[in-house]
Amino acid sequence: MQKYNLSIISNEALFCENIKKIISKGKDEVKRKDILLSVSANKIFSSAPNAARFFLESNTDFYTAYAVRTSCFYEDILGCITFLAFYKKSFIILFDDAKILNKGARDEISKTLKTPVIALDSTARKRFLRKSVFSVLESGLLSEYQNFYLEHISGFSKNLAEALKEKNECLMPLAPHLISSDKANIERLCALIGIDILDNIKILKELCIALELLKASSTDKKCAVSDVKESEESLARRISEQIYTY
Repeated sequence: MQKYNLSIISNEALFCENIKKIISKGKDEVKRKDILLSVSANKIFSSAPNAARFFLESNTDFYTAYAVRTSCFYEDILGCITFLAFYKKSFIILFDDAKILNKGARDEISKTLKTPVIALDSTARKRFLRKSVFSVLESGLLSEYQNFYLEHISGFSKNLAEALKEKNECLMPLAPHLISSDKANIERLCALIGIDILDNIKILKELCIALELLKASSTDKKCAVSDVKESEESLARRISEQIYTY
């Protein structure tokens, strides 16, 4: 018997809890074939360090599912985009509560975000969601968004992000935050996640290079974070334009 833990993550606590109840049938664990699944619900994380700590504490059979609603699609997909970079054992549950999805929306979102997507409308049966979740787990499909993040989102912090990923994939999105922080804030960040990030020579080297390049170009180091946010917002807007029924 293979046991998995699944965390449902959403911008809205009640929606997140409802998705959990559907998948788990209101039980502590639900079984299908040779899989025993435990489900929890988590409102989306308030900061990148909090997210990193959450994912670092996960075990090897831990999955996350980002629950996205079309009634507030931009906000939900933006939250999803921000946190997909932390963890590759992730997929998306897309609920068309506003009835606006076009026929190709699921495939477009999956293709763009390099992540498995389960799409549901208001008529979908509960067992369809459960079956789809177990199918993703059984298939072993993983999100490939991290590679997309490095190439298209990380911007100026790319080299540092790659160094962080080598240490632990969950640390990668912290790169722009390290660049934009002073020593005291970096120490607080390390204390929060429980890891001394700068004990790694390659990470320290890439951070120093990034800071020197910023200084040489007279660029505010806070741009490392704002550039990533702008790229994520641009991606969220582009995906939003793809989903509507014509």
